[in-house]
Amino acid sequence: MHIEMIPNKYIINLVVETDRFCVSDFLLKMVRLVNNSDEQTELYELIFEVFTSNKTVKKVVYSGEAFISRIADSKERCILLPGEEVLIRNEHFSVLSGKVVDMLDIKVCYKQRGEEKSKHLFVSVVNYKTPNNYIFPVKGGGWQINGNYDCLGAHRIPAMASMEFAIDLGLLNSDSKYEWNDSMKNEDALCYGQEIIAIGDGEVVDCYNTADWRAFPSNDPKSDWVQIGKQFGQIPLHCGNYVIIKHDHNEYSLYGHMIKHSVVVEKGMSVKQGDTLGKLGNVGFSGAPHLHFHLMDGPDLFKANGLPCHFTNIIDMGGRTLSLIQEEYTIVFAR
Repeated sequence: MHIEMIPNKYIINLVVETDRFCVSDFLLKMVRLVNNSDEQTELYELIFEVFTSNKTVKKVVYSGEAFISRIADSKERCILLPGEEVLIRNEHFSVLSGKVVDMLDIKVCYKQRGEEKSKHLFVSVVNYKTPNNYIFPVKGGGWQINGNYDCLGAHRIPAMASMEFAIDLGLLNSDSKYEWNDSMKNEDALCYGQEIIAIGDGEVVDCYNTADWRAFPSNDPKSDWVQIGKQFGQIPLHCGNYVIIKHDHNEYSLYGHMIKHSVVVEKGMSVKQGDTLGKLGNVGFSGAPHLHFHLMDGPDLFKANGLPCHFTNIIDMGGRTLSLIQEEYTIVFAR
C-alpha cells in the first residue's frame, strides 16, 4: 500500500497562541491511497493521529460505515485491485493543546488474503511565518477581509491549493458597509480604481493586462467560462488582469482582477516594495470590484502551495497591530 499526500511537502499550521494554550488549525488537502501490490486489497480503517513534541493530542478514526463514506460513494470501492487507488480530500483539524502541533500520522489499515496490515505516512505540520517583510497590497483604511482561511468554504477548501490562504479585499463606506449589486457601475464601488502595490521587492514573473470579461464556472462547452479559458488561458480566466511577483526565499505574490490596461509592470521587470502594479477592478472570476491577493511557494497558480502572508504595516479597528489576519471580515488599515 502506498500513501501519498498531495501537495507532498508539508502541512501549514495556522496557530493562535495564548499564555495557557494554543489552537492549531491546518488542512490536509488530499491523500492518495494506491494498491501497489499484486494482491487484491480491502481497506477497512483510516486513522489520523496528531502530535506535539512526540505526544499524541488528538486521534480521529474512520471505520465501518464512516470509513466507507469518507473514501468513496459505494462499498465496492473499499476493495482495491492491483494498481487501483482512492482519494481522501479535505480533512480539517482544529486542535486545542498546550503546545503547537508539529506532526500528523496518516495510517491506513487493510487486509490482503485475510491478513491484517497497516501503512503509515508521517507528515510535518509547520507553523509557517514569512521570512520576508511585507506591506499590505493596498493603501489606507477601511479594507474588509473576505474569504480568509477561517472561512473554509471560500478559498481554502474549494479553490486550488495555491489559494488556501488567499484574501479578497473590498473598501467599506462611512457606514462600514460594502455597497455593491449588479445594477451598479464598477465606478460606484469605493474600492474600484484603487492603487495596488507590491508587497515587497521582487521580479515580475507573469502578468496579464487585456482581460475585459467577467466569467463564472460552467460545464457547458458553449459557456463564456469554457470559451474564454480555451482562448486566453486558465489564469486570465480566473484572475482577469493580474501580476505575479517572485520574492526572496521562493515566495510569490499574486494580485488579481485589475482593470484592463491598468497593469503598469511587465514580465521580467524588477519592482520595489510599494511600487504601483495596477488598479483594482472587477475582471475574471469576480462577483464585485475587489482585489484578490495571495502568497504561494511557486509561480504556477495551479501547482503551487499557498502560504500565509504576514504584514508589517496594518492595524485593526481598535488600533491593534496585526501581522497574520486570522478572522473573516476583519477590517484593517494600512499605515
